[in-house]
Amino acid sequence: CTIRDNTAEDGGGLHLVRCAINLERCVIENNYAEDDGGGIFYTEPRPSIFSDCRIAKNQAHDGAGVYGPHEDPNPVVLSGCEISENKTFPVPSPFGTSTGSSAAVRGNSTLIGCTLMGNESLGRFSEGSAGGLNFGKAKFLNCLIAENRAVSSLFFGSTLIHCTVVKNHSYWSILEDASATNSILWNFGTEILGDSTATYCCIQSGYPGTGNIDYYPEFMDYAGDDFRLRNGSPCVDTGLPEEAPDTDLEGRSRPGLDGLVDIGAYESIDSFTPTFPSTEEKTLFVRASAPVGGTGESWETAFRSLQAALVIARPSDEIWVAAGLYDVPVDIEPGLRVYGGFAGTETHRTERDPVENLTVIEDEARGRMVLLTDATVLDGFSIGGSLVVGPHSTATIRDCSIFGYPRNEPFDLNGGVYCEEASTVLLERCDISSHPDSGVLCMESTMTLLTCSIRDNDYGVYVLDNSETLMAIRMDNCLVLDSDYSGVRGSSVLRNCTVDGGDFSINTSESRKIEVMNSILADGIKEGYRPGGALPDKIAFSYVQGSHPASDPGFADPESGDYTLALDSPLIDAGNPEEEFNDACLPPGLGTERGDMGAYGGPLNCNWADYNPPPTTTPRPTHTFTPTATPTLRGDFNGDRWIDANDLLRMIRRWQVGVSTGTGEDLYPDSIIGGKDLLVFQELWHSTTGP
Repeated sequence: CTIRDNTAEDGGGLHLVRCAINLERCVIENNYAEDDGGGIFYTEPRPSIFSDCRIAKNQAHDGAGVYGPHEDPNPVVLSGCEISENKTFPVPSPFGTSTGSSAAVRGNSTLIGCTLMGNESLGRFSEGSAGGLNFGKAKFLNCLIAENRAVSSLFFGSTLIHCTVVKNHSYWSILEDASATNSILWNFGTEILGDSTATYCCIQSGYPGTGNIDYYPEFMDYAGDDFRLRNGSPCVDTGLPEEAPDTDLEGRSRPGLDGLVDIGAYESIDSFTPTFPSTEEKTLFVRASAPVGGTGESWETAFRSLQAALVIARPSDEIWVAAGLYDVPVDIEPGLRVYGGFAGTETHRTERDPVENLTVIEDEARGRMVLLTDATVLDGFSIGGSLVVGPHSTATIRDCSIFGYPRNEPFDLNGGVYCEEASTVLLERCDISSHPDSGVLCMESTMTLLTCSIRDNDYGVYVLDNSETLMAIRMDNCLVLDSDYSGVRGSSVLRNCTVDGGDFSINTSESRKIEVMNSILADGIKEGYRPGGALPDKIAFSYVQGSHPASDPGFADPESGDYTLALDSPLIDAGNPEEEFNDACLPPGLGTERGDMGAYGGPLNCNWADYNPPPTTTPRPTHTFTPTATPTLRGDFNGDRWIDANDLLRMIRRWQVGVSTGTGEDLYPDSIIGGKDLLVFQELWHSTTGP
């Protein structure tokens, strides 16, 4: 039978109540439910079997493929079924997110020998969802589960036995409060969270449990979706026979003649034997111009894609990425350290130059481009889109530029850096600009920003914290510019920061710590400031417009983006006189060792010097030049005959803007300012004559 193109409130394809049914070799596709059960909806079930059915391309708010109750035991069995390309649809909420759930199967049914591929729960990120594949206590035996997408955990409360779970994307995790035995979990993002157990499993990034391993499974053809095991796979003969079904996904006997079983849904040939790679930490190499088929062991044999390195990397490995454009979203597995900015010849990490060797992760069609999980480092990249830190993760981001583009999907986050749910994040020397939502959005987490620039975002820094003890955010030597709104709610510290061009509010209580020290709030503090205590105890040695004797902070040239302090600024040597706040370099700031206010200070302040570094390659020419509307030097967008960070900032501010082909910042003539133009710009860096 074929059940196609139907619509209902519940059960777009089938709506079953108190039914006992055997359904064989049926196609249930392209059905739509306004609420639950896009393909099949059942309640108060009787013993039923769905055999060799295709349940595909159905949509619903919950249970897009199959929706069932959480009764235990649940007498419904799906055997040999394909459940693919089903989607939950988004439901708006105050944060522009979705509450869709269970794209494939909802409830406590049993699935044997099924394939679940390409299912999605759509949600707040263009690569994610607000749901998973199964919410319930379903049991999966001998199943292949691949290339599904979710923000919440794919499986919540489920049991997996002899399953291969691979190439799935999840913001939250693959398993949560679930159990797995004799299964392969090799996905993008965190594999396991919560009160979960795993035994005799192969798990990327590892997990405690008897018999677990974390070696690459050696699939027959990972890129071609052939997830059978090669000879030599560490998953061969390393499973637990007592938990094995009688056959594998393709009907081979299990255990084999040798009495041993493999990990995963597929049993290998009896003559296959396992091998185990070295456990020593290694460095993998990636170069966008490398030929296909590299092993990643050196620059000469580098992988062509960052994804290829991430698939085989183990915790504590390093990945070195050469300059170029990488246009596929990446999920950094727990424990990995990923560094960009290489020319492709270096032998030591200290030899790289991320400014000279722009390493770009960007795809204008996608929102979230990078997901960081626990104990990860990302260093030296330019990222077009959002960077998301997963829940319960500790992540470090250094020397990165994270730039946005116009909002292109109604439920995208469209922000720069996002973290929530008990994460700890360090951003150091990063530039976050041009996002149509928040530059930085921190929820129920701890974030530290050191020497960062946050510019031209709709919301600069937005912090929400409901904890009485958590330090929500600390910002040192940071610049926040031209945002409609920035605000903190919770315990926060701002030291030597400059905020200009937008509303800034503080919303806190007596029990939480607020400290604004040596900082400049050039537009003052707007409505919403509830300090819960005396103002001097919260804000000290700082310039707050409207409450400081000086009418102007005395920036050197804010119209041109220069927020250093001019020679006559009243904020020089006006910071906290205590020794810990003194200027960090000698000679000290103008006049005394007492620190200056703001992110950069005044002349001779070391932060001021860092803000205006001299050219490190060719000396800058000295001459008089009158800018014209069309610069004569490619890449010289401000007409000063020197291609530098000022020109780069102008390009980023016009990111994803459509222009006439080959004009202005459209260095790669395709009528849009994007990653290809950035690569051309890299070749022009610090030029004084055109190519």
